[in-house]
Formats: sequence, C-alpha cells, structure tokens
Amino acid sequence: MSNKANLSDFPSAPFLRRIAALVYDSFIVFSFLLLATTIALAVNHGQSLMPYRWLFISYLFISTGLFLSWFWITSGQTLGMLAWKIKVINQDGKTLTWKQAFLRYCVGFFSLGLGAIGLLWCLFNQDKQSLHDILLKTRVIKYQK
Repeated sequence: MSNKANLSDFPSAPFLRRIAALVYDSFIVFSFLLLATTIALAVNHGQSLMPYRWLFISYLFISTGLFLSWFWITSGQTLGMLAWKIKVINQDGKTLTWKQAFLRYCVGFFSLGLGAIGLLWCLFNQDKQSLHDILLKTRVIKYQK
C-alpha cells in the first residue's frame, strides 16, 4: 500500500476491542515484568534493588517498551491485539518503525497514567484515533484474516 487514501479501506478498531486487547496484554506485560525483575535480582545477587530504584524503574520502563515495540514492528500487533483481530499500522499502511513504536509506547504509557485521556480521545475523534496515534501518525484497525 503506497498512499494514504488506501487507509480508508481499513475500518478503525472499535473502542471495546482496544480495551479488551489492553486487558489481555496487561497480563502478558505483568508476566514480562516478573521475568525482568527476576533477571535484575539475579544480576544483583538477590539483594534489594531499592538503592537502584530509579535505575530499576527505568530498566522496567525501557525493556517493556522494547518488548511491546517488537510486536508492533514485526506483525503490527501484540498477542492481545491478535486475539481481538486489531493491529496498528502507520500512515502508509505498513508496520511501525522502531522509533514510531517506542514513541507510541511512551506517549501511551503516560496517557494511561493520566486517566487514559489519550485512549479515550478515540471516542471523540472522527477517525477513531487515540491521541498517541494522532501524534505519531499511526492507526489501529480492525481486520479479518
């Protein structure tokens, strides 16, 4: 797909499907965070991570962003998105770049932390785009396989 006009061929993902995918993915991310914490504790020989709390929080934030970004750049969907038949694409109809994916994660993370204002934005947007999708020129679509 080479031009923006073809994006209209893909219907935007409904809000409830996005929420359902987010719930599914939250379980996967929680499991990933447990694994990442186990690795950090092993590297620190089982000692408390409190003296390194800001480094540890940064490590969790970045590693989670890379984890989710990998899904978005390889297939356009996380496991939750796959289950609910939605995917994220860029304005060319292709999967995201690393930069788009990681920035989408960062903006989406802070959006969720602020009462999900950015996600709720798609309820009022004509094209049903969330705030982070508008800012990063991406779109969450519904698809049939």
